Amino acid sequence: MQQQKKQQTAHLNPILWQPLEKLQLTLLSQHLIYSGIIWIRSEDQQLHEEQVSLYADRLQIHQLFCNLTQTIIRKNIQTIKLVQGKNSTEIFFNRSADLENWFNMLKRFTIQLNFSKDYKLNKRLGYQDPQTQIYQARCFANNVNYTVKVIQKNNKFDPKLIQQEINILRRIKHKNIINLVEVYEDQYTIFLVFENYFGTEMVYRFEDILNSQEPQYARIIYKLLEILSCIHSLGIIHGDIKLENIYVKSDNLVDICLANFNQSEFIERVNLIEIQILSYQSPELLNGKPYDQSVDIYAVGIIFYYFIYQVMPFSESQEHAQNDNKSGQIEFPQVRNTSYAIDLLKQMLQVEPKQRIKPNVAMNHEWFIKMKVQEKLFKQKSFKDFTLPTILEKSDIFTQSPGQQPKRECIGVFEDEFLMDSLSDRMGLLKNAFNPSKLNHDIFQKKQK
Repeated sequence: MQQQKKQQTAHLNPILWQPLEKLQLTLLSQHLIYSGIIWIRSEDQQLHEEQVSLYADRLQIHQLFCNLTQTIIRKNIQTIKLVQGKNSTEIFFNRSADLENWFNMLKRFTIQLNFSKDYKLNKRLGYQDPQTQIYQARCFANNVNYTVKVIQKNNKFDPKLIQQEINILRRIKHKNIINLVEVYEDQYTIFLVFENYFGTEMVYRFEDILNSQEPQYARIIYKLLEILSCIHSLGIIHGDIKLENIYVKSDNLVDICLANFNQSEFIERVNLIEIQILSYQSPELLNGKPYDQSVDIYAVGIIFYYFIYQVMPFSESQEHAQNDNKSGQIEFPQVRNTSYAIDLLKQMLQVEPKQRIKPNVAMNHEWFIKMKVQEKLFKQKSFKDFTLPTILEKSDIFTQSPGQQPKRECIGVFEDEFLMDSLSDRMGLLKNAFNPSKLNHDIFQKKQK
């Protein structure tokens, strides 16, 4: 059997294609993106049909893999060439559409050369430092503008840190998180090409936010929790959530984008995060204790606190902020009509990391229901397997009160698709649950009003 497998892969370059047992499996390694048939051209110009799987860090054929993170990709008329040093693999395509599809998938996970051939840098954007600059750039192929992070390989250049940032960005795909399109590198510079996300840092739109109403705060916090739920599910800690790293892309204050993943880590490779603004740090970070993804929920809690009270919970002075924040003791003065908001805030700013609410649990908090954040649209489900008591038992939201966390990470049979204004409305919904025509009629009447 092993002899047969060796014969099947004999045409693959043994230096470029390594045995799978040499791969250190991580959450990144387990993310399958695509699987399909390709043709590999061997050194003797013979074509070999192969079933290949694309992961976020490798191509895999049988029990062999090609590490993509340090692989250069080149596109020719009918082929894509993957190159590592003097070793290469050539993938052949009969149809140009297939070649373009594979190239567009692979370029996100590999390295390209000759940035200036494909893009023209235009104006500089935002904060600059000696190592990193942000530009707007135009792509010659489609005449579309992109945001490009230009990283200089100077004496402050840390290749391991940059590679980790790139690996994390390659893993994430979310409409409210910067989207890495491709990576270029030359002798002196690395170019990270993103979809055009650059707007205004939230810190400069803060007056607009404070002049808005509580439902607007709720929508922004809900969106941030949604972002955290995404990156945490991928085993990632952002590690540097603050107003300066959140961009408002339009006049709509909820149209936000989380950026700057240079402090981010995979949960299985945690090192000490160095956050420059101490006001956002959780107590365990300042005290040098072990930490996890809950540091992100704490940072969003600090932003939430700022929304409600219009001041930071800790001193703006770095020295005082560090001393105050080590204990994590925060005052929560009662503000009119904000009892549910403060209840959620307290759960986000717990001193003990294990007691902090999880993002996906927080998204089902009563405050978001009161603020009508989630769309009040009931997508009819099948109730044939449920009786009325069963639905009530499965739905934590009917019994949740301030200070009490839900027992589950969703709100039962209705999940997050339909949230009524009050308990009486919800009970009315349950009464009509077995009469779909009446239910639809009631919703229609309510919309008409």
